[in-house]
Amino acid sequence: MHKTPSEYARWVRRVHELSHDGELDVRDLVERCGGRVDEFPIHGFAGLLLPLGDGFFGIALREGDSEKRKRFTIAHELGHFCIPSHRDRAALCVAPDLSQDGSNKLAEREASEFAAELLMPRRVIESIVATGSIDIARALTISARFNVSLVSAAIRMCECGFSKLCHASSLNSVTLGEGG
Repeated sequence: MHKTPSEYARWVRRVHELSHDGELDVRDLVERCGGRVDEFPIHGFAGLLLPLGDGFFGIALREGDSEKRKRFTIAHELGHFCIPSHRDRAALCVAPDLSQDGSNKLAEREASEFAAELLMPRRVIESIVATGSIDIARALTISARFNVSLVSAAIRMCECGFSKLCHASSLNSVTLGEGG
C-alpha cells in the first residue's frame, strides 16, 4: 500500500519515538537514519541528497543559509531518503518551478510535505489553529515553538487550518498573511 509523504514522516517520528511538543533535532535524526550533514559554499540550490549505498546517505547544505532554512532543507532531503520512490537517486533540490520535469516537481512537493509534517506535526498545528483565528501572531507562535521560518509556519498553519482561503507571502523579509 502506498503511503503519503505525511504518513512517512509520522512513521519516522513513531519509529524514533520523537516528541511532537517542540523543536526536532533534525541533524540527530539524520544520524540515527544513517546519514551525515555537511555544509558547502554551493550556489543555485539549497540542498542535495547523496545516496551512498548500504542504507547510508549524505546531505549537502548551502553555507550561509539561516538555521531555520537549513532545518527545513535537512528535513526535505531526509524526505527524499525516506520516501521509497525517491530513495535510489540523488536529489538536487531547486525551486520546483525551475524544473521542467513534472516528476521532479512532484518529488520536490512530496519532500516538502514530508518536511512540513516532520517539523510541524499536523495534529499539533490543528490544535493551535482550532483555538482561534489564523493570523500572524499564531504563525509567530508556531515559528518559535518548532524553530521554523515564519513563512513555513504561516503556510503550514494555512494547510492545517479550517479557513477556505489563506495566503502567505514574504516581501523584503516581512511576512504577510491573510485568512478568510
